Amino acid sequence: MSDERNVSHGLNVLVLEGGGARGLSLLIILDEMMKRMQHEMKLERVPSVPDYFDVVAGTGTGA
Repeated sequence: MSDERNVSHGLNVLVLEGGGARGLSLLIILDEMMKRMQHEMKLERVPSVPDYFDVVAGTGTGA
C-alpha cells in the first residue's frame, strides 16, 4: 500500500488491550488473521499490520 493514505474515508485503528496471556492471545490471533488474509488474497507474503491499519495502540502487552 502507498504511504500516502486517503483519510477522507476515516482511519483504520487497531487497539490491543490487555497484558499477560490475554495480550499474547491477541497477538496470536492477529498473526493468524494476517496469514489467512495472505491465503484468501493469494498474496506472495504475509501482509504486515501497517499495510492495513493507520494507527495501532494498546495497553499492557499491546502498548
